[in-house]
Amino acid sequence: MIAQRAWRTAAAAGVAAALVLAAPLVTGAAAAAAGRTPTAAAVTRAAAATGPDPVVVVGVPGLRWSDVTASGTPTLWRLAEGSALGSLVVRAAGPLTCPADGWLTLGAGRRAEARATGGSLQACREVPVVADDATLGSAMAAAVPSWPQLRRHNARLSYDAELGLLGRAITPAGGAVAVGPGAALAVADDAGRVTRYLAAPDLGSPSPVAAALARAPLAVIDAGAVSDPLAAGEPSRASRAAAADARVALALRAVPPRGRVLLLGLADGSATSHLGVATLSAPGGGAAWLTSASTRQGGLVLLTDVAATVTSMLGQPVSAGTDGAVLGTTPRSEALPASVETLRDADLAATVVRRMLSPFFAGLVLLQLLLYAAAAVLLRRPWGGPAGRRPVLRSLRGVATAAAAVPVATYLAQLIPWWRASWPLAAVTGLVAGWALLLALAARVAGWRTLLLWAPAVVVAVTALVLGVDVATGSRLQQASLMGYTPVVAGRFYGFGNVAYALFGTAALGTASAAAAALDAGGRRRAAVGAVVALGVVAVVVDGPVGVDFGGVLALVPAFAVLALGVAHVRVTWGRALAIAAAAVAAVAAIAVADWLRPAASRTHLGRFVAQVLDGSAVDVVQRKAEANLSVLFTFLGVVVPVAVVFLVVVLLRGLPWRGPLMTSMVAREPVLRPLSWSVATLAVVGFAVNDSGIAIPAVACMLAVPLLIAMAADSLLRDDGPGPR
Repeated sequence: MIAQRAWRTAAAAGVAAALVLAAPLVTGAAAAAAGRTPTAAAVTRAAAATGPDPVVVVGVPGLRWSDVTASGTPTLWRLAEGSALGSLVVRAAGPLTCPADGWLTLGAGRRAEARATGGSLQACREVPVVADDATLGSAMAAAVPSWPQLRRHNARLSYDAELGLLGRAITPAGGAVAVGPGAALAVADDAGRVTRYLAAPDLGSPSPVAAALARAPLAVIDAGAVSDPLAAGEPSRASRAAAADARVALALRAVPPRGRVLLLGLADGSATSHLGVATLSAPGGGAAWLTSASTRQGGLVLLTDVAATVTSMLGQPVSAGTDGAVLGTTPRSEALPASVETLRDADLAATVVRRMLSPFFAGLVLLQLLLYAAAAVLLRRPWGGPAGRRPVLRSLRGVATAAAAVPVATYLAQLIPWWRASWPLAAVTGLVAGWALLLALAARVAGWRTLLLWAPAVVVAVTALVLGVDVATGSRLQQASLMGYTPVVAGRFYGFGNVAYALFGTAALGTASAAAAALDAGGRRRAAVGAVVALGVVAVVVDGPVGVDFGGVLALVPAFAVLALGVAHVRVTWGRALAIAAAAVAAVAAIAVADWLRPAASRTHLGRFVAQVLDGSAVDVVQRKAEANLSVLFTFLGVVVPVAVVFLVVVLLRGLPWRGPLMTSMVAREPVLRPLSWSVATLAVVGFAVNDSGIAIPAVACMLAVPLLIAMAADSLLRDDGPGPR
């Protein structure tokens, strides 16, 4: 009966699975055609224009969009009108960014720091600048005495920040004038010297700044921080923002008529990381969003982008020593109040999600462990016979299916702005639970009466579809989400992160297996193998060129190869394993080299890695990823993996007290489960080895795969018990 039903649904299964994994490609192409997918060609339209007009960079460490109001900060509000606006990711080398860290990062174009702060702003210290010293050879010259120590400290870090990069790059254009100690850190040369320096008190008299700008095309102005973490008895934040607004007003008086102004809130101003303010105004410019190839997100740019942007504005080539991209713009139709509210909401989402990460993942891990424990008890007891087992097994099957749907439910929860709720943890928990139950109900409606994989296929197909379409349309659901990106952490801003990749890869393998099972049950083994290969190619394209995932392709290619060979009933020998590994490396190399052949401004991190291999800096990148991998190895996420392995061995692979091993009967009923299990294991192991938060990949793969195995084990027992309500 099962084979007859599978034969009737085989064609539908293949078409449905193809649509699930191909949808991201179609959607991505449509989005690109409509101009919604940012590209380097579109990004560099406005802000990177070269010309003689001077550039003024005003830094206000700690300034964020919640500080900017029409009444409280009128200068900042007027500056934002008609400007390109964005949220600035201020992440430097440490967990929190001190003002000196922010200025050094601005000048280096890579993450830097003045000194390790231990994650506390209370450890921030101002870096001294010596001015008006006769030994400097000029009345306007200044020097940073601790510059050699700063360079040595940053050379020991894994970001390879070149202090003095911006100062060196703009020298052919005429150099810069620095106003205030922070500005000196940004534009000092390789020796820590600034040829034109004005101390902060001179900010009240703009004529020296204007006169200096007449001889230098760039002015960098330290307008003072919104918050001083070392000051005692600070006034309210509104008062501090108003004082900063007054300092910016004085700074703007020095801007010549054709000057282009870049205002930056370039450091953290509290013990919690926030997104800072970024505005770019230029003569003839209109209302727009700032964009960057570094983030591919309209209205979200990086502090490391500033050095490349300023250098390009002054008509100089962008140094290969910077990690940033030249800022661009995209039209903004919203009025200023609505635009500022959008940026405030982005900061709120980023900070709330970061606070939610620990309790959410702790709860998710606890849910998994409780499910494993409950399944170990419920599956191993006979419950007095079929009549007693049926309600227990049906309940376990439903709960396990809902647990497998929780990961994709976290992305669907982003469709509603839960972070605005008074109790965001309760709001997101309710949304995730609601979506998970809805998907479990959809799986039940799909029916447990046909193939063993048919109902679980609903969960994996929806997971693959949601993540694939999201990554093809700009990764909106992953932004500031519980299992996606956290902008203030600044790990990734587009494409597949490690968690999303683990879910997508596991779900893609499950979707292909369901299609293969339907075809194979109808006697079409060759078509089943072809379906796995075709869907594997689609999945690799979605993960690699679309999802910009370097390590993911290295794991996904061998995983699909193992699945295809298993479906074809071909053993994986050492020779075939080496061929599979070579194919994975070749696929990644082809994607990366194709990306590297594009213009530098249009490359993703795949193409940049090829460039780093060629210039010899790739070793540091690999080292940093390896260190990151080891640092997360012993987190609570890592608990899931050994517990899941023990569960699989003790509960599914060993015989039950009252019958044989569950996995034996499951594989006998659904042979594709054996190669599927090996393919998911391949994905997890290789993904762990080649990614910088590797333990998350096997852990998250278990969070999707093991609950579905539990659901199928319960269903297999129900089938073994014969006719009855299932």
